[in-house]
Amino acid sequence: MSTKNNEKIAEIGARIRLFRKGKNLTLVQFADLIGISHGSLSSLENNRSKPAAETLSNLCLYTDIDIEWLLTGESKERGSERKSETFFSQLQDWGKEMAGSENIDWMKRQIEAQFPAFKKWKEAKEESERGEDIFPSSKVA
Repeated sequence: MSTKNNEKIAEIGARIRLFRKGKNLTLVQFADLIGISHGSLSSLENNRSKPAAETLSNLCLYTDIDIEWLLTGESKERGSERKSETFFSQLQDWGKEMAGSENIDWMKRQIEAQFPAFKKWKEAKEESERGEDIFPSSKVA
C-alpha cells in the first residue's frame, strides 16, 4: 500500500466524525445506528482503530454516507447534484417534523402560493387518481 493511501485511510476517523456531527448525532446515537459500541466509534473517530468491513457495510446501509468520500476524501458526485440531494433531504426531514402539527396546512398553502406549477401538477395528479380524464379525447362519438 502506498503512503498516499495510508494517509487517506488515516483520515477516515475524522471523516466519520465530520459526517456524524453534520447529522447532529451523538456518539451513542451514531454508534447504535451503525451497530457498534460508542467506545468503538470513539476509537474510530480518534484513529486508534480502523473500521471493520461490517462497520463500513453498516455505514452504507444505515446512513446516506458517500463511501467513496469516506474512504478517500473525494466524491464522484459534484456540485449541484450533491447540493440538491442535501437540500431535498433537509426539506423532507423538516416536513416530517412539521407533519404532526397544524403547520402542515400552512406549508401546503405557502408552497402552492409560491409555486403555481406545483399547484397545477397536484390538481392534475388528484384528478388522475380519481379517474378523471385530464386530457379529454378529441374523438367525436
